[in-house]
Amino acid sequence: MRRAVETAVARYAAALGADGGHTAVWWEHLATGEVVQLDAEEVYPAASVIKIPILVEAFRQAEEGKLFLESLYSVHEGRRAGGSGVFKEFHAGLEVTLRDILTFMIIVSDNTATNLAIDLAGMPSINDTIRRLGLRHTALRRRLMGGPFYDRPDYSLAIDNILSAVDMGLLLRLLARGQAVSATSDAAMLDILLRQQVNDRIPMMLPRGVRVAHKTGEFQTTRHDAGVVYGPDGPAYVLVVLTRGLKRPPKAVWQIAELSEEIYKACAGGGQGGSLGAAR
Repeated sequence: MRRAVETAVARYAAALGADGGHTAVWWEHLATGEVVQLDAEEVYPAASVIKIPILVEAFRQAEEGKLFLESLYSVHEGRRAGGSGVFKEFHAGLEVTLRDILTFMIIVSDNTATNLAIDLAGMPSINDTIRRLGLRHTALRRRLMGGPFYDRPDYSLAIDNILSAVDMGLLLRLLARGQAVSATSDAAMLDILLRQQVNDRIPMMLPRGVRVAHKTGEFQTTRHDAGVVYGPDGPAYVLVVLTRGLKRPPKAVWQIAELSEEIYKACAGGGQGGSLGAAR
């Protein structure tokens, strides 16, 4: 199985690289522990994938009683952010629960909801949890800014949120095993990730009924996806695909979907020793 995944990753990376793009990949089978990685420790602009660790910290604080998922918060005019999401379109003063904020942050990648979550959980606390969980290449450095921010001539990794494929792979493995916060909180977070509405990458070409708990991210020349793919018995494997420097981003989206399909076939039996059994 691992060899078949390695072949798929190499083929995908060569095709994307032929167009001038760069990529990092992490795949881990949760039952066997097999891993395939490509430049997985390389630092990438996080885009909206950074919303996964924000989600984790908010649930951690909720479990400790520092935040309450059913508490209501107002979306004031000054809190609206550009870019993706729907909160910015609602009337000023809209009241929503923290659970709704976190859900919209993930399933429609709402930037206003994300900034609310950052304000409530606290950027220092989010980064403390990132470090405590062992994510060595990940940092939340700023709130979400929307499209015009990325058009600035001085835009660079120095002012962006950052992460790596191995970090997101580790975080998703912890979530799949109920070890990020707790079994109950992790299951609730995975349920939100399973309700993701942007499904044009990892889930796009998978068979009907296959579920993926994931979060996409994108801006300009970047397209990411990171998630847990579920087999018939539960979480089967983690797949993280990061890209940058894309000349044709829509083509890269399709290439990520094709890679995901090939990996699924290898794990489901198309490759030698393939298995979608339950995680240990």
